[in-house]
Amino acid sequence: MLFKLKDFQAKAVKTLLENIEAAIDLYHLRKKPITTSLTATTGAGKTVMSAAVIESLFFGSETLDAQPHESVSVLWVTDSPDLNAQTEYRFSEASDYLLPCMVTIDDAFDQPELERGHVYFINRQKLSKSSNLVKPHNGRNWTIWQTISNTIENGNADLIMFLDEAHRGMGGTSSDDNSRQTIYAQLIDGHDGSKPMPIVVGISATIERFEKAMAARTNRTNIGSSTVSPAEVQESGLLKDTISLLSPGESGNYDYALLKKACEALVESSRTWREYCQSQNLGMNKVVPLMVIQLPNNADDNLLLDYCDQIKEHIPGLDPQRAFANVLGEHQDIVLANGKYNVKYVAPESVEENHAIRILFAKEAISTGWDCPRAEVLFSLRPGKDRTYIMQLIGRMVRTPLAQRVEGNELLNSVTCFLPRFAADTVREVAEYLTGDLTDDTISQYSTRKVIIDRVELEWNNTLPEEVKAAFAQLPTYIKPRPAANAIDRLLNLAGKMVLYGIDEQADSSSKEFIFNLLDSLPILHKQDYETTLNDVFKAQANMSVASRTEQKVSTDTISIDADRTIIEQEFRKAQLTLTKEAVNPYLSHRLSENPDLDILDEQARIAAIAGTQSIVEEISSRCTGKADELFSQYRDKIYGLSDFERGEIEEVIAASKDPKLGEIITPVNGLADSTTADKSGNVTALPVREKHILAKGYDHMYPVKLRPLEITVLDKELGREGTVAWYRNPSGAAKDALQIPYMQEGSWHSMQPDFVFFSKLDNGTIKPFIVDPHGDWLPDALTKLKGLAAYAQKHAAEFKRIEAVSTIDGTNKYIDLLNSGNTDRILSDEFDEAKDIYRQLGKNYS
Repeated sequence: MLFKLKDFQAKAVKTLLENIEAAIDLYHLRKKPITTSLTATTGAGKTVMSAAVIESLFFGSETLDAQPHESVSVLWVTDSPDLNAQTEYRFSEASDYLLPCMVTIDDAFDQPELERGHVYFINRQKLSKSSNLVKPHNGRNWTIWQTISNTIENGNADLIMFLDEAHRGMGGTSSDDNSRQTIYAQLIDGHDGSKPMPIVVGISATIERFEKAMAARTNRTNIGSSTVSPAEVQESGLLKDTISLLSPGESGNYDYALLKKACEALVESSRTWREYCQSQNLGMNKVVPLMVIQLPNNADDNLLLDYCDQIKEHIPGLDPQRAFANVLGEHQDIVLANGKYNVKYVAPESVEENHAIRILFAKEAISTGWDCPRAEVLFSLRPGKDRTYIMQLIGRMVRTPLAQRVEGNELLNSVTCFLPRFAADTVREVAEYLTGDLTDDTISQYSTRKVIIDRVELEWNNTLPEEVKAAFAQLPTYIKPRPAANAIDRLLNLAGKMVLYGIDEQADSSSKEFIFNLLDSLPILHKQDYETTLNDVFKAQANMSVASRTEQKVSTDTISIDADRTIIEQEFRKAQLTLTKEAVNPYLSHRLSENPDLDILDEQARIAAIAGTQSIVEEISSRCTGKADELFSQYRDKIYGLSDFERGEIEEVIAASKDPKLGEIITPVNGLADSTTADKSGNVTALPVREKHILAKGYDHMYPVKLRPLEITVLDKELGREGTVAWYRNPSGAAKDALQIPYMQEGSWHSMQPDFVFFSKLDNGTIKPFIVDPHGDWLPDALTKLKGLAAYAQKHAAEFKRIEAVSTIDGTNKYIDLLNSGNTDRILSDEFDEAKDIYRQLGKNYS
């Protein structure tokens, strides 16, 4: 793969691969068709994950521990030729292995079977009765249905059908839905008496309709789904955190007024992205934002001309021949006012890379299968009754342009939607839809996503003492833990990045030398264990059974046989997995170059014995973990002087450890907030505001707060204390501008973010932070989070004025002083089973 998979992607790919491999074995055994699926929200990278699965099926994968399946052939089915084109493009971007294996089935396609080791792309319209592919004439030898049937019947290939956007055509009432159902049913269940599709893989953000349709087929076995958690996708930084919805505050025609605002938003977004990309040495044109204009169905050329004129007036630098484009269903260029504007048709998949396009006209068709992360502004002329189309399109616009969060800059982590024809109550419905459980292929629920209706922009509060910014930057925060990686791989990966980013040109060679020394010395230090394992490598075990007719019994004994080249090489391959190829292969070359008389088979056996000796492997792991941590600590200052992307890459490597690692917090430069809220009846009220927040409105330096009763009590109490000069509403998600504290839950590390960080001016004039966290004792992870906060307090007591957890217990607000070592010792013991018991015994009245 040319793309590095995120942790959640790699996990989903491995699960789906295991399901498909099980399906292949089960189909060979029972000849009963199998179904499995991949479900992940829009923006999770389903296409990239699918590419990884198919590449691993064809060619195997050491990373995913997958063997190649030379018999596999893939039929990729979608509802749209445009979606197929985009998928092919994404596959070619993601995998150079797949590029020569991809075949688009068009009208010229004519072969008896689908070949092994190929991905065939077809859209369902090619299977309709009117398609040339289904008609046996004009010199055609095989219809597409015959080709598919032959592939299944002859058994020369294990045919796997991937159904993209699998929820579509699996139920519904429209004629289009019925047409899809008919064709998909023929593919899945068999056409004209042919066998059903052996293995079907459904891919969708909302897989329930597909799974329900598959469950209704009594002759097909479902072996489960590979499911991606929406929270994992949001936390990965692949999706924007904030969606702003702007609509008229009262009835009337506000199309042009909001269009002007939309143009201003595009100009501001372009400027901000340009400055950011330059600051990160990415080049000024790395991200070039565009605006999508969503047209009503009855839009004509006069409307387009009017809007092009308005946009050109508000954004004077636009090229009228190149800056405007359309993805309308007619697939035609639109020439306006005798050539004044040339609104060219472009395929949706080409928009992202064509930076000349700044304004894109669309209707509803673009809502499915489109991927354009640089679409930062949406202006929709569709009426409020079409809110489903709006929400689907927003779902295509939440991808982050750099496939990662821009830390500390909420403006660049947001998308802005202007809805001039939406009433206020309808906009509220859209907001609820975007943050709740969905039933369509858009975006799913995220606790960390904000949907803003009455938007206010925030900037650093320049009324605060200058020392607050320095105090904020010194907050001890932890890198969000990842699943632990192989320690050797972690060290070499870190060393490689040190070289790549110019921190230490010798890091790679010195790390390999360090590993080589371990592989030389540890067999001597663990001599007895090592020699026992080495003997096992050279002596393979076999079972010999003897049947005695006279005694009428069978006896079994274990015998040793000398291992041959095949057995030793097999053990060596296992060692490559345990100790990594990146370490083992250079080490073997190093040994042979140092002493050419060594026998390569003996050396492979020696390495296999090292990898098979548990005590050696454990010490190598421990030593490599320590070496990587030492390298990170040694160059910490240089690492945190790198670009956001480079620093993030190194932090990702460091985080893959058994223990959390201390990081560095990002100081936020801006933010976005809602200024109003609505109750369940739709009544809108202004949010209360508070002073002294580190990010605030530029004109009055206030910050809108939307807090629970206990949180507002804590905030007001702390702001009223003498010496409090600033505060920070810590983000709930594990962003880099959040104070993150690790805690252990069910054997793995997680990250908690306490609600509030305050800053107090001491008698000596210095600024010191303190944490007060309104802590819900009723939550299932309340105890483990409290333990995490207590452990953090023990490590960093000297850096805080106070660290306290607050909860309402038996009607009274109680706080626990976590700078009291007696309290933290008891909390970290196994004395308490529930958080509320800790408050009852150790808590004091909060006042």
